[in-house]
Amino acid sequence: MELSELSSYQEASLSCSGLEEWQEGPQVLTYGAILICRKGKARLNVNYKDWELYEGAVITLFPNDVVELKVDGDCKSPQTENGDCKSPQTANSFQVEILKYNPSLLREASLQLEQTVYSSLREDRCRQDTPVVTNIINGMFGLLKVYFDQSECTCISQLVLCQLKAFFIGFHEYLQRNPEMPPKYKGQISCSCRTAEEVLMHKKKFDYVFLSSAFTSPKCDDEPVLMNMQQIKQLSQQKVIDKKVYAFGGVQLDNIKQAKDLGFGGVVVLGDIWNRFSMHSTQDFKDLIQHFRKLRRAAE
Repeated sequence: MELSELSSYQEASLSCSGLEEWQEGPQVLTYGAILICRKGKARLNVNYKDWELYEGAVITLFPNDVVELKVDGDCKSPQTENGDCKSPQTANSFQVEILKYNPSLLREASLQLEQTVYSSLREDRCRQDTPVVTNIINGMFGLLKVYFDQSECTCISQLVLCQLKAFFIGFHEYLQRNPEMPPKYKGQISCSCRTAEEVLMHKKKFDYVFLSSAFTSPKCDDEPVLMNMQQIKQLSQQKVIDKKVYAFGGVQLDNIKQAKDLGFGGVVVLGDIWNRFSMHSTQDFKDLIQHFRKLRRAAE
C-alpha cells in the first residue's frame, strides 16, 4: 500500500515500512499517523523542522503536515509484505512501524480533548526524553496488530479510535505532571484546568489557561459534573475568572455573550464548528465561514 493516502473505504492501517516515498521529496499527508522507529537512524523533516529518529523514538503526525525523510547512509528498506517488523533486513536498513488513520478518526477523538495536547505535540513531536511513550506505543501497536491480523475483524475503526483517545488523554495527563517547556521555546504558554484550585495555581505562571467543561453537561447519568454554572458564577464573583482564563467545553454562538459577562478572557470553540460540516462530503463552506464570522464578532 502506498503511504500517500488511505483508500476511500479504509479508516486505518498498521504496517512496517522504510518510508521510501517520503525520501523522494516533500510529501503532504492526507492522514494522521503515529510511528515508532524500529531500526536504523534517520532525520525526518516535518513542516521544515528536523527531528532525529532512532530505535524506540516515537513521532506524531497530523493531516496536512509536510514531511521529508533523510535516512543515514542513504539506506532503504523495502516494506515487509506480512507487516512483521522482525523480517530479515540489511544491517544498516531503516524501518518504522506506522499507524495511519483517517482524519475523521482524529476529528472524533479530538472533540473532548484540550487544544493544549495538539499544540504541545506539534512543538515536540518526537518523544525522546522518556521511555514511557515508547512503552505506551509498543503496547498500543501490539494490541492493534492482533486485530489487524484478523481479516474478519469488523471493528478496526472503533478500536483505533479508542486507542487514539487513550494516547491523547494519557499525553495530556503527562503534560499536566511535567509542565516543563521545550528548550529555547519563547512562545506563549498555556494549560488546561478542571478546578478552581488549578486555575489559581496555574494562571500565575502561564500566559492563559483553559477552564474545561465550562458549558458542558454530562453525557451519561454516571458521568461526574466537574463544575456547574453556579460554581462558575461564584468563581466569576471571586475574580478567579479573568482575562487570563478561557472558557473551554460546550462553547457555541448562543453562550459566548454569557462567557464574556462572566469575565472570561476568551473562548475555545470546537463542536460548534466541527459539527457543521463533513470533512468528506461538504463542498460549499459559505455557511461555515459565515458562522465563523458570527462567532468572531460575538467574541470581540
